[in-house]
Amino acid sequence: MKCVILGDRGTGKTSLRLSVTSNDLQQEYIPCESSIDVKIQNTVYQFTMFDSMFGSFEHVRSIKYINTDVFIVCYAMDSQCSLQSVTTRWFPEIQLYQPNVPFILVGTKYDLIETSQQNVTFRDTERIAKQIGAFSHVQCSSLNGFNVKLAVHTAVQAALDSNEAKHQQGSCKK
Repeated sequence: MKCVILGDRGTGKTSLRLSVTSNDLQQEYIPCESSIDVKIQNTVYQFTMFDSMFGSFEHVRSIKYINTDVFIVCYAMDSQCSLQSVTTRWFPEIQLYQPNVPFILVGTKYDLIETSQQNVTFRDTERIAKQIGAFSHVQCSSLNGFNVKLAVHTAVQAALDSNEAKHQQGSCKK
């Protein structure tokens, strides 16, 4: 199962991926992809996460979108600007290149919300998630592990539900 993680620079995309796959946020070499096994309802899925570390090169990033099963769209919970980018940059890009692929919205840096002046509220996130048709939204912290596994399980479930819906649409009904 292929997952591409999107979001503005500094939102915690790489930290999220590393906290899920290696529990080591201080690696010297940071690869652009990592795989883990995720168990949902007694079935194990290989979940490969690709980091979108390509800055403003949309045409280069879009190559990674081929055969994507699910997107994780990140925003930093201490940055209203990063949440704005979800609707102005990342959602339109998904719609342009992979409009039928599900995505979840993930608020990173949950551990910083008490010390920041530009916090994103749950209500803001819920409104944006509904507006753009996100499968779900999760708030997490890679630093302390809060809801990181939930974010991954939610992404896997979004991909599974989407694949099931595609198979049901393609089957003949009598």
